[in-house]
Amino acid sequence: MTYHLSLKVVAIILGLLGITTGLIAMMRPGAVRRALVGLPRNFRAGAITMAIGIIWMDILVFNVDLTEMAQYRTWLLIFFSALGVMTIIYLPDFLFARALGVILLLAAELLFSATFPALHPARHVITIIGYIWAIAGMCFVVAPYLLRDLIGITHRDDATARRTGAIRSALGLVILALGITCF
Repeated sequence: MTYHLSLKVVAIILGLLGITTGLIAMMRPGAVRRALVGLPRNFRAGAITMAIGIIWMDILVFNVDLTEMAQYRTWLLIFFSALGVMTIIYLPDFLFARALGVILLLAAELLFSATFPALHPARHVITIIGYIWAIAGMCFVVAPYLLRDLIGITHRDDATARRTGAIRSALGLVILALGITCF
């Protein structure tokens, strides 16, 4: 187990995050849309997010049991750090989308780590969210324009942004309820 977070804690945090972001999108759809539209191409936000991804990845590589690969730990740390820095330097277009993809992949592993020891059948809800995040992360890293398109679809006008926020809040409420009652 890579992370030592219980499924209950992960579900409560995930539920509160979904409720909060959904309510913000429902109450201020125009402001959220304006903030999200420019985000995929925002270099500063992308560099900060990629730096968070680099640090998170290095912490994982440093702490995880690599078994036969343990002798290459230093080289892996150097490789992933250099890869992240080179991404910032040489792929500045849609940097935030790529960095978000990296964060989603790392966060999906956190969800999988939390659901692994749990036996409750409702854990599959969190596992499915982890798989959605992993697939979205891979897509955003390989085809970062998909984040721009997704934002365009889910926040094209105030009504659509409110609907998206309501769905996100409802899903967050379900996950929070599962975290409090089941896990």
